[in-house]
Amino acid sequence: MVLRAQEEREQLEQLLARFREERVHIDALLTKAMKRTDDLAHLAASLDELTGKKDDASAAVAVLGARLDAFDHRLAAVERSEQHVEAVKGALGVLRRGVEELQRRQADVERLSDKLEVDRRALENFEEHVRRVIEGTEH
Repeated sequence: MVLRAQEEREQLEQLLARFREERVHIDALLTKAMKRTDDLAHLAASLDELTGKKDDASAAVAVLGARLDAFDHRLAAVERSEQHVEAVKGALGVLRRGVEELQRRQADVERLSDKLEVDRRALENFEEHVRRVIEGTEH
């Protein structure tokens, strides 16, 4: 019986030692799990912060998109204005050439007018000469 009690005692001590080892192992696992829980909480906070930054970035991109649309609209207006300016420049070129042609024609008219004046004076002199000749033959 003493032997049996001794065996039972040894078995109990082995069980206690095993229990203590398992408890140390379980404590280590719990510590590790708690550390991971803290890491997960930190990671969740980081993800929340990133989500906020993503939302801010999305809002900024939306604002930039709206500004880009406004710039596109303004650029289209400028391009239309440039087309109008080019059309006006073309019309001014046509008008300038027309005015230059009119100036050339005016110079031609002035030369013809001067020539006509010379011819008129010559005709008047001729008429005066003819009148004198006629008057001279009548006397």
